[in-house]
This record gives sequence, structure tokens and C-alpha cells, in this order.
Amino acid sequence: VIGREVFRDYFDPGIPPDYGQWLDSQTLCRIHGIPASLGNAARFLKTPTQKNPIGDKLINKFSKPGFAEPTLADMAEWMTYVTEDSEIVWDILNALPETDLEALEADAVALRQINARGIALDMDLVNAAVKLTDKIRRQAHAEVAELTGGVATKYTQLARIKKWLLATDCPGYYEGGSVDEDARRTLLAGMDCDAHPDQADVLDLLGIVNKSSMSKFKSMQAQRSTDDDRLRNQYVHAGAGQTQRYSSRGVQIHNLKRATLKPADVDELQDAMASHNRIGQFTDWPIVNTMTKALRPAFIPNPDHTFVIGDWSNIEARKLPWLAGTPDAQLALDMYRAYDAAPSPETDPYLLTAADVGFPGQRQIGKVAVLALGFGGGVGAFQSMASNYGVDVSDAVAERVKEGWREANPWAPMFWKRLQRCALRAMHFPNQPCFIDPSNAHIAYTYLPDALNGLGLLRGTLLDSDTHLYYAAPQLSTDKYKNECVTFALASRVAAKNATAWPRDSLWGGLQAENLTQAGAAVLLRAVMRMSDITKHCVMHTHDEVVLEAPTKKAKWWSARLTSAMTTDLEPYFPDLPLAAEVYIAPRYMKDE
Repeated sequence: VIGREVFRDYFDPGIPPDYGQWLDSQTLCRIHGIPASLGNAARFLKTPTQKNPIGDKLINKFSKPGFAEPTLADMAEWMTYVTEDSEIVWDILNALPETDLEALEADAVALRQINARGIALDMDLVNAAVKLTDKIRRQAHAEVAELTGGVATKYTQLARIKKWLLATDCPGYYEGGSVDEDARRTLLAGMDCDAHPDQADVLDLLGIVNKSSMSKFKSMQAQRSTDDDRLRNQYVHAGAGQTQRYSSRGVQIHNLKRATLKPADVDELQDAMASHNRIGQFTDWPIVNTMTKALRPAFIPNPDHTFVIGDWSNIEARKLPWLAGTPDAQLALDMYRAYDAAPSPETDPYLLTAADVGFPGQRQIGKVAVLALGFGGGVGAFQSMASNYGVDVSDAVAERVKEGWREANPWAPMFWKRLQRCALRAMHFPNQPCFIDPSNAHIAYTYLPDALNGLGLLRGTLLDSDTHLYYAAPQLSTDKYKNECVTFALASRVAAKNATAWPRDSLWGGLQAENLTQAGAAVLLRAVMRMSDITKHCVMHTHDEVVLEAPTKKAKWWSARLTSAMTTDLEPYFPDLPLAAEVYIAPRYMKDE
């Protein structure tokens, strides 16, 4: 088995590789809901040959400098190891159901081009941020030592910090308690910070130094190509498991904070980072929060180029009622159609939703409700989304919003129930497609008991695009209310070495709705990625966003082209789904809030 890139780089360049000769077994594993690594996939499927742990030692000998030269015996062991790995790969592929490899390869080709092209970084900004981050961390260690009286000498010594919190009677803290983000927030909310200033400052400090921006800038610096300061190979094909959404690795571009500095403010931030000499009290010092807002603007286009950024409007909020397909769900779609035709406060979906849930005029509450409550989530889901958008309400208010949203959108809870019943029905009638009801032509579930060497697969299908979602090793069980339910193996978790079973989760209607909606949105993105002219200029994408690097002189033309690609070009494939995209031109990567 010769890797595609190895063939391209080290074999005769006059023989172009036929990419159809390769199968990406990791991607196929992710798509079918099983672990992607070779060893864990073999464990999961109980293949006849299991991964040999000697591989790491052999790879070190053959591939890394500084190790003893391999012997003839090592070479023989290496050949045996490689042969066994090849057998495992084929055993895994043979356990999977047939897949549309042509469509899979089309997606992979587009992604390879984007990964290889990469995206440029503003290294002056990145280096200034890394330098300041190192300074902050050094000073944070000193401040922890001072505040705790030497009990802890580094902010990373969490066991000592917990011991100090307990010894100083920190309000709300108990033996064995956590100091993670949620725990810190709870402790600070219930504490009189004036009466307990040292404990409050330590908890605040831990929140500051553990911000993702502190590590992401360093990852940018370490992972970019030193030849041209471009960041490459950041995206994973079907990395999000059941939904087949692309995921990101390395710098984790998909997880960048929404809050973004305007391009004009970036130079001012660089000056502030360069001149900053003393942190002072962390609770009064805002520059770290500002650094987080500079993560997106750290990505820049080539000279004489600009970014053309397209962002689908409310894509999941539109896709969900479209999938539900009922007359009352059409009313939700009509709300978006009206706004697309004539945007105004009177047609704004978020303002209309805010009024529906009893908070007229409070657009952000309406926005969070739309984004958080469509998949069966309650107070926790609302509050988690609210924190991303700066909405601060009590749990009692969040509960009122949830109840108001469900009352105004009765099609959604009914959709969750219909999906759950459909999956159960499929489990009782193997190998027969089960539709959620005769009037819905979008969704079917099929139980395939013989797949995965008899472990079975539950397959959900989006019929309009022939896209499949797989749940591995499904079983009938009962939930905490003693109702029949379906459970499935969680490929995203790794079973302990001595475990006899893989971790499992329940498949319930809200989760099914979320997976189907996200998979449907992923179909749209993949369709745009396959457009050859878009692929040639695409440097970044997220689940609902496409970023092109275009010549500055043709930016307006590319803006119109991207708008068409994300809307009218897709209409023949998804009739009656109202699509809209906000497309804007920017000298740095940013969110157009």
C-alpha cells in the first residue's frame, strides 16, 4: 500500500497517479460511524488481524534520525508489520457497505486543493501575539505564587491551587471540586469578590491564561510553512462523523471566536501588544480578550488580492423546517422568504421570534432561541449559545424562552418524535427503508444488520441528495423512562484497553434532527466546493461559510459569482429551500456582524 502523496512526491513524476486507485479508509470509517484510526477500527470490528504495537518502534528506526540503524531482522519484522496493516485495511473496507466512491472522490479532490493551497498569515501580528503570550504566562506564574503565598508557584499546578482554595475557605469550593471554566464561573458568581480578593483574582487569572487565543497564535506560528508563511492541511474530509461535515485540525479554524476586530484596529492592537510591559491585575486588564478578537484577522490574502467571504444566512434554521416538511413548518420557511424579499425590522426572523417568545424588540434573545432550540435543547442549550452572543439571562428566563419557542413552533417537537419513531420502526424491520411518514420525501431510515461484520448499521438517508448518516452497532434498549429506544456505539470515544464494549449513546429525536440538519447543510457546502472555479480560489471554509482569495481588481465580480454559487446555482437540487447568503469583501478574515 503506497500513500497517494508518497507516490506523487517520490515516484516517477511522469506517471500521474490515478486517484481512483486509492481508497481513503479513514474517511470511510468516519462516514460509517466507526473509529478512524487503524488500530481502534480493528478493535471495534474485531478483525482477524489486530494492530501490532511494535509499529511505533519500527517507524522510529526506519523514519526518524537519531535511532539505531535498522538490521536485516528489523527489515523482516517491518515487512511483516506492513503486510498485517494491509490485511487490516482490507478487512475494514470489506466490512463496510457499498459507498458512492465517485462522489466521495470529488469531495476529496476539492479538499486536497484547498489544503495544499493554504492561507497566508500576518506573521507580524502572530509573532507579536506569541511574544506577549509567553510574557503573560511567565508573569502569571509569578502572580499565582504571590496570591497563594507560595502554595502554588505556577498556574498549571491545579492540585495545589485547589488545596489552597480549600484551605482559605473559598466560598462555594469543596474538596474534590473542579476549577474548569464552568466551575470558575459558578464560584465567581456566588462569591463576594471584595471580601475574597485573592481567591477571585486566582480564579480570574486561570480564565485568562487558559483562553484558546493563548495557544492558537502559537499553533499558527509552529504549523505554518516557513517558505511562504501559509497555513496548510487544516481540514479533514468528513471529520464530523455521522454528518459528513468537514472538520478542522491544527489551529482549529472552525472553532475561532465570532467576535472580530475590524481590520483598521489590528495595527493598534499590535502596538499595544508590543508596548505592554506589565499585566497588573488580570481582572482589570482587557488586552487578552482583545487578542482573541485578532485570531480571524491574522489570516490575510496575498498581495494584490482580497478576501471574498460568503456566509449562508440562518442555514440550519432554514434546513430544519424544510426537512420537517409539514404545512406548519412551511410557515417558518415563509418567514425567511419574506425577509429575503424585503429585509426590514417587520420581517426580521429574530425580531419576530423574540416577539413569539415574549420578549418583543430583544433581537439577540430571538437569535439565540432560533439557533439553540431547534434540536430539542432546553435551558442548558440556550445558555450555552447565549454566552456566545453576549446574552445574559437567568435560567428561569431561558426556560420561558424555550417554552415560548416550542409553543410557537409545534412542528419541531413533533418532528423530533416522528424521527425517533421512524428509527425504532427501522430496527424492527431490517433491510427495509422506513420513511418518517408518506408525505415526507426527504428522510428514510434503514437497519442493516449484516454490516460491520454483523455489528450492524442504522442508516439515515437524506433522499434529495442520497446522503447517508450511519450509526454503528445499533441496539434496541429502554431509556430512563422505560420507553423503547435505539442506542449506538460512539466512535468519537475510545474504549479502554481492557473494555469489553464500546461507549454508547441514545439516538433520540433531537439528536437525529441535529444530525440530519447539519448533514443537509454539509451537502450544500460540498456542492459549492465541487464547483471548479470556486475550488481554484477557495482558501478557507467553515460549516456555513466560504472564503475566496480573489484579485482585488475582480473582487466585485467574484462577490457576485460566490453569491450565485451559494444560492441560485443550488436551487435546482434543493427546490423550495429558501437560500440566502451574505457576501462581503474584506482585507482580512473577519465576521461581518
